[in-house]
Amino acid sequence: MPVLANTKHELFAQALAKGETADAAYQLAGYVANRHNASRLKTNETILERVAELQAAVADKLVIDEAYVLGTIHDTVERCRQAKPVLDRKGDPVLTELPNGEVTPAYAFDSKAVLRGAELLGKHIGMFKEQSKLDVTITTPDVSDTELARLTVFLLTKAAHEAPTVQ
Repeated sequence: MPVLANTKHELFAQALAKGETADAAYQLAGYVANRHNASRLKTNETILERVAELQAAVADKLVIDEAYVLGTIHDTVERCRQAKPVLDRKGDPVLTELPNGEVTPAYAFDSKAVLRGAELLGKHIGMFKEQSKLDVTITTPDVSDTELARLTVFLLTKAAHEAPTVQ
């Protein structure tokens, strides 16, 4: 589909394709704010087709697959572990002066990012097993509702305080 003949419609479709809300896209296209009209224009078939086309064109340019995601996680973990020194915009190591006057490359450590990245990689290769939820049915016809409620609270409290076992 070629560019829409109505310039405001084209700008509206482009803004929607970039993720703007209908209200914001409507105003970015040059219209005066009007939620009703923005919502109605968003349902226009020509606009919908143009948005889908614009989004598909962007998706075709992106090469995000499993290898890319895993590589990004791996690179981030390694960077956060500081296997490499901190680099400036030119790619040169950032130097810092120690209390004794010695100059050394700067290193930083981000434990949260390292652990999160390792967790994601571990999940991907199946290192962690999901804990199954316990489903208990108790049939006790001669127990009062109050006693049954107390027993349920006791069992749930006990289950919540028990440490999960590592397999």
